[in-house]
Amino acid sequence: FTRPLFLSKTIIMSSETPSASITETPSASTAGPPTTASWTKYLPETFGIRENIENSPYRFCVREAALWGIATGTAMGFHRLRMKSHPFFATNIAFVTTFLVVSPSYYFCFRRRDHK
Repeated sequence: FTRPLFLSKTIIMSSETPSASITETPSASTAGPPTTASWTKYLPETFGIRENIENSPYRFCVREAALWGIATGTAMGFHRLRMKSHPFFATNIAFVTTFLVVSPSYYFCFRRRDHK
């Protein structure tokens, strides 16, 4: 994992001019093992949900699928409200759309990672 250049630390020595600064970027060999993603700390600990996802090699699929589902469901809900649908119906459509996007998105991500 390498950081983009704009996220690198810049160290300026007091005796040097700013143009002679040293850019420090961690190399793949000095960087430690990947740490658990910070988004998992928001998951509930009930029934071991957080622990199972943190230990799963597919945790990135969960995140990706959930984000796509939430974004699509929200867009569809607002679209239905814009089209003058009843708010209860628009909310139901938003939730259905969320789960219709999350399920196949997770499945295809899961299969893609298995195939690699």
